[in-house]
Amino acid sequence: MPCLSLIAVVLFLASSALAGPWQSLGAFEGDNAERPWLSEQGPSMRAVANVEQRGPGLRLMGPLARVEDRCWWDVDMPLDLSGMTEIEFSVRATKPTAIERCSLHFRSGEGWYGGWFTLSGDTWQTIRLPRRAFESEGNSAGWGSIQGMRLSLWKKESKNTLFMLTGLRGRSDNILVIRNSHAQLAHPEEMPTIDRASKRVGDWLNESGVAVGQLDDSDIAEGLPTGCSIVLLPYNPYPPDTTLDALFQFAADGGRIIAAYCLPDKLAPILGLAGKRYAAADSTAPFTSIGFPASAGTGLPSAIRQDSWNANIPELSGARVLGLWQNGDEVLGELPAVTVSRHGAYIGHVLTNVDRDRKVQLLLALMAMLQPEEGPALAQALMERAERL
Repeated sequence: MPCLSLIAVVLFLASSALAGPWQSLGAFEGDNAERPWLSEQGPSMRAVANVEQRGPGLRLMGPLARVEDRCWWDVDMPLDLSGMTEIEFSVRATKPTAIERCSLHFRSGEGWYGGWFTLSGDTWQTIRLPRRAFESEGNSAGWGSIQGMRLSLWKKESKNTLFMLTGLRGRSDNILVIRNSHAQLAHPEEMPTIDRASKRVGDWLNESGVAVGQLDDSDIAEGLPTGCSIVLLPYNPYPPDTTLDALFQFAADGGRIIAAYCLPDKLAPILGLAGKRYAAADSTAPFTSIGFPASAGTGLPSAIRQDSWNANIPELSGARVLGLWQNGDEVLGELPAVTVSRHGAYIGHVLTNVDRDRKVQLLLALMAMLQPEEGPALAQALMERAERL
């Protein structure tokens, strides 16, 4: 099986974690330790130096016996979380049955980013919230402009409970999906398709054991996070200049880009292409599936089903063709569908929500080609994918 051949190669390559190291947000340390957490249900509080031998954090009494729906605490605290793709912390409540759910909100501009979680007992538990799990509320100014936080306990029973939180930290994934959030301004009708494509690719890879984060256009206006090695553009029809500039610099610094369907003029040379031409599916140009000849490279599936209704046909300028469009009888045509170059890969249509296993295999194989130093982690994911197939 071609997938196994690729595993044999990458297992010998240097190890490199696909997820960056955890970093404390400093919310309970230094000057931030003196910042008051204000509540309308009781007195204000400050961080304590050591919460049950787990380091600095919050230790507060939740007065759920005398509130209607929830109690909360607010703190003014400037933070730059633009490079973080996942937030982690540890919590414990002495009477968890009193709490329906909890939320940790970050205040940004005139809006909030809210992350929700529940408790499963009265022991310490670690909560991990990826960036994509936070809901945007109001007119947020971006994760790089956090001005404060809000911790909320939502009432289930009329019982007061001691609540503790410590170890607030974040990290950045080495592989990132960029969501074309800028399209919301002039083309809001495109956002459902953009969101589905971004979530689909991220979920596919995360469920395959490859840690993938998600950032919006606004999150990379000043550049990609340090340590990021691969960027995925599942469907990005209206990227702002700041995103294109960040991607251009990212590639110049050694980063790799995998783009689907959309191909801005500025990115084409980076991917070894001179441009693209649009083609609608018809009897002369069927886009039922993409076939990968054995000579294309190891690790690639033999074919992936697409059922695409159109495609962008890339014009080569240094890139190598890996996959060709084929018809319903799986007969290879001559139109390039997947190409690869030194700085990245291009797929001529959005990856549709069919033939998921082989599409994950395709993405893993492309990433292994573009960044072989990620070998061992990708090899494990490829092995699991091969066993499924």
